Parts: sequence; structure tokens; C-alpha cells
Amino acid sequence: MGIQRSNYKQLGGWHSKNSLHRDVVFGPIIQRINQAGKRISEHFGYDPNKQLHIDSMWSIINPPGSSNKVHIHPNCLLSGVYYVQAPADSGHIEFVDPRTCHVMTEPSFDSSKKRQRETWTKVSYAPLAGKMLIFPSWLYHGVDPNLSQLTDSHADRVILSFNLCQR
Repeated sequence: MGIQRSNYKQLGGWHSKNSLHRDVVFGPIIQRINQAGKRISEHFGYDPNKQLHIDSMWSIINPPGSSNKVHIHPNCLLSGVYYVQAPADSGHIEFVDPRTCHVMTEPSFDSSKKRQRETWTKVSYAPLAGKMLIFPSWLYHGVDPNLSQLTDSHADRVILSFNLCQR
């Protein structure tokens, strides 16, 4: 039985319990997440005595027509997603600039020139099976509707998500 979070249960989106990191069956992905957390800690110069650890981990299955509303992950440093299954057109993840000044007024840009990254207000990534994204937990994000044309469970977008905290 699934729970309700950013998923739309009424559209078929399923969300597992948040304690999958306690299940030994997820050992290989937990090891991969921990390795990434170690590299991130070293890169940002986090206190080596306060290691990043997985605070919560869950799975989401989005069949065609389902999506995830824009949300954040409070009370942790980093969050991530690992794509288990990601058929074509199964829903990009979109990150949204949380600065309210960009909601209030956005400048006009020269359409003949490539915009500088510093001016972007949204970034989206296509899901790819085996890919893992880690991002700041305060960064608003959501998932576009799954528009896969495949049939049965082959059309489902299946992910593992997690939160990282220091201890």
C-alpha cells in the first residue's frame, strides 16, 4: 500500500514508505549513494567528522498520466533521485529557481542568443535508467506527466529517491 506525498494517487502515482534504506536488498544502490555523498562532502569541504548519511529513501512509480507536484525536502542537506526504469516520454524532472524576484519580473532576452546559465529560472532533465541526480534539498522540483506510449508496466517511470543529512 502506498502513501500520499508529491504523487497524485488519484492519477495512479504510487509512493512507497520512506524507510527503504533499512532494507538490505537496496545495499548496492545505498553503497553508490554513500560514495556520491562522500565525494560531495569532500568537494564542498564539509566537516569530515560529520558524514552525509541517508536519512530516508523511497520509491515512486508513475504510470502513464501520473506526475509529481513541485515540492522541496525540508530538514536535510541534499536530495536525490535514481532512475530504475525510465521509458521515453515518462516525465522530465524540472528544477525551479526559488528566488521570488524571478517570479515577480523576468527580463526580456535576445531570442537570437543563447541565454547565460545565471539567467535560467528552470532546468529540466530527461530521466535515464541508471542515472542518479543529487541536488540541494531546498531546490523546488517536480516531475512532468508520464506520456509514455509503451504498454503495461514497461510504461512506468520507476525511481528511488533519498535525502542526505549530516551526523
